[in-house]
Amino acid sequence: MTLSVVSSRSARFLQAVIAVLAILALSSVLAFAQNASTGAVLGTVTDPSGAVVPNAELTLTNVGTNQSATAKSNSSGQFTFPNLTPGDYKLTVKAEGFQTASINGVTIDVNKTFNAPVQLQVGGTTNVIEVQAAAQVELQTSDAQLGNVINQESINKLPSLRRDAQDLLALQPGVTPSGTNASNQVRVTGAIDDQNTVT
Repeated sequence: MTLSVVSSRSARFLQAVIAVLAILALSSVLAFAQNASTGAVLGTVTDPSGAVVPNAELTLTNVGTNQSATAKSNSSGQFTFPNLTPGDYKLTVKAEGFQTASINGVTIDVNKTFNAPVQLQVGGTTNVIEVQAAAQVELQTSDAQLGNVINQESINKLPSLRRDAQDLLALQPGVTPSGTNASNQVRVTGAIDDQNTVT
């Protein structure tokens, strides 16, 4: 009788351990999936003298879908919009005592961070200053992620037998073919073949 009590306790403990491990494994897979096909926007809001502007209201709007996200700058004037779907965005910044700033042409690519520093001008909030975002250098300085977008024009113009984006993977920075079928088995920055995400 004592043996069956111990074994049922052991079985329950083992089930609990397996459940916790399964939850941890699933949450890490979900977190990886969120970051593998998204980008981010970050920056600092300042005034004309270079001093930071805390509590500025920021709205980031996807031009293609009209979906928007909001944020506020922190006490250091910094803001972040993580996990953004690739596309073109418009950033609008409002703060009390400053003119509204609007930045067009914020382009988000896969696994890339767009740095958008915003300098607000002193004035009423009824005035709007529109700025076109400049093309950014491709050097990724905010994190170590590597990603790229192969657009439809590239798929059509670059040589491939089936016009399949996966045939063009080996042309991307940091990618090396592995195995006998190079188009389907690649290593990105040394990672194992099954750790790649293609969306």
